[in-house]
Amino acid sequence: MGSLFTQIIAVIILFITGSIYPVVNNYILTHQFPYKNGLTLQFRQPWLQTFFVCFGMTFFMIPTLIRAKCKANIKADKISGFNLFRVIIAPSLLTILYVALQTYCLMFMPVNIWQIFNEFYLLFNAFFSVTFRGQKLHFTDWTGLFFVVIGIAFAGVASLMRSISERSATTTELFFSFILQILAHCLKGFASLGEDYMLQNSNTVTVTGFEGLWGIYLIAFIFLPFCNITKSQYVGIHEITADAVTLFQNSTALIILEIVFICCIAFYRFCSLYLYSLSSFRKTLYESFLPITVWLISYFTHLFTKQENSRKFFDYNSYFEASGLIITLFGSFIYHRIIRLPCFAYSKETIDNNSSEVQIAAKNYLLQQEI
Repeated sequence: MGSLFTQIIAVIILFITGSIYPVVNNYILTHQFPYKNGLTLQFRQPWLQTFFVCFGMTFFMIPTLIRAKCKANIKADKISGFNLFRVIIAPSLLTILYVALQTYCLMFMPVNIWQIFNEFYLLFNAFFSVTFRGQKLHFTDWTGLFFVVIGIAFAGVASLMRSISERSATTTELFFSFILQILAHCLKGFASLGEDYMLQNSNTVTVTGFEGLWGIYLIAFIFLPFCNITKSQYVGIHEITADAVTLFQNSTALIILEIVFICCIAFYRFCSLYLYSLSSFRKTLYESFLPITVWLISYFTHLFTKQENSRKFFDYNSYFEASGLIITLFGSFIYHRIIRLPCFAYSKETIDNNSSEVQIAAKNYLLQQEI
């Protein structure tokens, strides 16, 4: 359990990195980079990007190794070393799958809509809390989730309307990406069940590092070789890693963007797990504000990088997207009891259970230290 100052720093880093990494990732996946012989090529390598996510997470193995050297001076974790590395494979595999699916969706979805769809995690987190954790959700919770889904639907329909009006060739892929985003957050909900157990018995740094190690191993030796031998028409499954190497050789800008992406996603994943270990309730509340910051950063990115004949960032569909964002935030605030509707009765027990989750985590941590 970290100090209040540590938690504030983690929240700030979560907002900064969580706002930057999807915009940078979207730019990498959709922008044309110098290839060879004067040609340009889009960097459409979702599995390689997932590899870079895991690569960034492995840097947290450095403090883990230092901590292992000083184990005589610290309280040992309940699960550590090879035992933790062995049991963490399941959430690591799920993490690889949902990150790859989300990265694929980012090739076709506007980044601001993609971020709004991330609120689906609230729905699956609530569902799995009832199903597997035995927690009880009240009518007010389901009401908030209802508004979240309605808001996401508003934003998704607005994005489809824009794509149809522009007669985009990727309208079908856009709709398919909506479905994959929902599937990705279902997998993310399952992964959080395993991570919840790991974080109760080990520290965040070690869990992050081990997840990254498993990710590098599985992607490098299983997923990437498979993607390189599939047929070219299988978009999202077929990749040519050699093309990515050529792009890196001919584009310094791509290398810089990848470094920024790796740093941002690594610190975002760490802070996300750290805040989740303290309070999953508050962590999801913090992330509810990310669509606003992502929208702002994507707008400024559009201003600085827009080219001739590029579409306008704001049009009449933007009003529907903004309405979807507002409705989603409204639903999240109801779910997190920031907004209390006068038509509902809120028991003191229900409010205390949700408002004091950090204090409960602190007490559990202190008890573990005493043991």
